[in-house]
Amino acid sequence: MTFLGAMFLLFLFQQEHFLPFDESQEFDWYNIFTVLFFLFLIIQGVIFLILYLFQKFLTCGIKEFPSYNYSLKWGILVSILFILVILLNIYNIMGLTWGLLAIVLIIFLLILIKF
Repeated sequence: MTFLGAMFLLFLFQQEHFLPFDESQEFDWYNIFTVLFFLFLIIQGVIFLILYLFQKFLTCGIKEFPSYNYSLKWGILVSILFILVILLNIYNIMGLTWGLLAIVLIIFLLILIKF
């Protein structure tokens, strides 16, 4: 699903009429939420896969399979934080660099308190 979402998002970005603004320079929320939805799927899928494979090869044996709950929880959390930062950037509340720094800080604090 992650690969298909990435391919569809790439297709949409190459279309001339798929812009974040309409003719009156207002936000076209349909296009923005389409991009945010596919970004959510892509980020969640990549984080889930990386953490699951990390657990599989480092903490479990070849014949054992780890629980997917941990990977799924972190994938959804990071995806929601990233989408929130993008929405805050769209509303000009917080820049992307400060938002990404805040995400790293939140993840670091969650790791410290053993999410």
